[in-house]
Amino acid sequence: MNNIFNSSQQNLENLQRKLKHFEKFELNKIFIPSEEVIKLLSTINIEETTFEEIARLVEKDKNLCIRILKIANSPVFGFSGRITSIEQALLLLGVKVLRAVILTLPVLRKSRQFIPHLEDHSFKVGTGARILAEISELKNISEVATAGIVHDLGKTVIAEFLVREGEFGKKILKYLYIDKKGKAGLQKEREILGTDHVEIGEKLAKTWSFPERLIKLISSHHNPVTSENNGIETKCIYIANLLSYFNSPEEFDKRKPEILPEEDLEILNLFEISSSEMKRIIEDINKEWLTLKELFL
Repeated sequence: MNNIFNSSQQNLENLQRKLKHFEKFELNKIFIPSEEVIKLLSTINIEETTFEEIARLVEKDKNLCIRILKIANSPVFGFSGRITSIEQALLLLGVKVLRAVILTLPVLRKSRQFIPHLEDHSFKVGTGARILAEISELKNISEVATAGIVHDLGKTVIAEFLVREGEFGKKILKYLYIDKKGKAGLQKEREILGTDHVEIGEKLAKTWSFPERLIKLISSHHNPVTSENNGIETKCIYIANLLSYFNSPEEFDKRKPEILPEEDLEILNLFEISSSEMKRIIEDINKEWLTLKELFL
């Protein structure tokens, strides 16, 4: 293990104890939505509330209204330029999906200062998951795209915790998320933290009352082969997660063994997707990502 952690095993054990306490007592406090969002979420949680009533409330907050319309019209969901009202966004995306997006967007934006690439990566995975869901002719495409956006939510919690731990925490943060990617990072999380971003992301999703299907997709996005439920959806997110690391089809050809861990390469070969189709998906992700960046981020 990197020599920055060789100073004391006791330091790591103390860190793991603190993280467990943080998960138990601070998880519902670290990301507090704005008053407008809290009011909106309270309204959404009332079962008899109509789309029109929710839309009227959103429209009172200009910034929130613009933000929702931008994301609804972004390439992530495949409705580019077709959604002209909040009520239409609710109808096409669904209240529960929109609720998850509203909660997650500010958290991903805040993560820029700790994990610079995470927001970009999350939207690339959301876009790739949507493309793969369309290829698979799934019915719940918006839900799969949303799961792609929120799949790494646990990393934002870990980052928030580690920056509070001073220089030692910041070194660990850099080691895990700046220098490492994918499955290698997941393994190191468990070694160093005693848990990983998948487990913590699942806990945060439950705390925020995400739909059960979204929670299951978050919890299984690194294990598509063993996922019993939401099998095709999980595979869409898993493949999109891997392909999002490539900036071009050419890079996929030249650097695949260098960028992806061996275990991921083996699992990728199990899926019935040709190399040419994967390269086309990579090209589409990056092309649509440029549009999304100009439009939204």
